[in-house]
Amino acid sequence: MSRIYAGTNPEISEREQRNMLRSRTIAAQGMVLLENRGILPLAAEGQKIALYGNGARNTVKGGTGSVMLTAGSL
Repeated sequence: MSRIYAGTNPEISEREQRNMLRSRTIAAQGMVLLENRGILPLAAEGQKIALYGNGARNTVKGGTGSVMLTAGSL
């Protein structure tokens, strides 16, 4: 397994500044603002909503990030 060495310099490098700007730009382009026309918040009962996508049927209750472990892997 290869080792990853983290930097120890507390200064923000030019590369980090560039990547922060890219991240903000990408996040801004991906945001969607919705107008609330009296629908939200939904009532606890009597309202129906539709769920679309794989998560509607196969909900992941844990997470699938880099920290995903099984009990025997520790």
